[in-house]
Amino acid sequence: ARPETDEEGRFVLEGLLDRAYRVTAFDGATLRLVTTQPLAAGRTGVEVVLPAREELEPIEGRVVALDGTPIEGVYVAPFLALDDSGHPRFAAPSASTDAEGRFALPGLATRPAGLTVGGFRLGLNRNHLLEPGDDLADVEVVVPRRVRFRLELTAADADQAELRDAGDAPVPVLIGRGNMSFEMERFTVRDGRTETLTASEAARTLVLFAGGEELRRVTVRLAGDEIVVLDG
Repeated sequence: ARPETDEEGRFVLEGLLDRAYRVTAFDGATLRLVTTQPLAAGRTGVEVVLPAREELEPIEGRVVALDGTPIEGVYVAPFLALDDSGHPRFAAPSASTDAEGRFALPGLATRPAGLTVGGFRLGLNRNHLLEPGDDLADVEVVVPRRVRFRLELTAADADQAELRDAGDAPVPVLIGRGNMSFEMERFTVRDGRTETLTASEAARTLVLFAGGEELRRVTVRLAGDEIVVLDG
């Protein structure tokens, strides 16, 4: 249950079992967080005290692509922690980048663990962890852009393909179906061609397969706003 407090700071947690619970209070505007000791369900008059607000410096910086060019129109949001799946927990309101990729977040009461960056140009959200010595007035977040591409193979001998990054790790491909989209690592090739797909510009190698066996590898580069046509 995640009820919000009213104008007087009051809250009610309903539908609880007859046991003890810890109550967590979180102020998203400042990233202040506190968790109580175990409290019995049904208890009234509980007072949860947030830490005193100690204003930190604003967080400012730039979001750039792998080649150092700025990325406009993506959002940047600070968060306190990552869960076991790598998803941000306790995030604060976000800011958008301008034409120079710059963003500015107001001063918070707690230094965030990192920044989440997301938007259409990036595909999936990406997390940038902040180190203790990082200058919060000049944060540079480097993220790969999302690029549209399709295959048009001269030799129509492949029936599947994958993209790999510089470390030979698979680069997921985003496939759209109407209002839905999904990711997959290996995608289908028919008669040497594919539909228009989307992938990270971190891709460096195209791996072609036939009948599940690798045929060959081709060096590729995904960049720009236009559809990139790859030939293997």
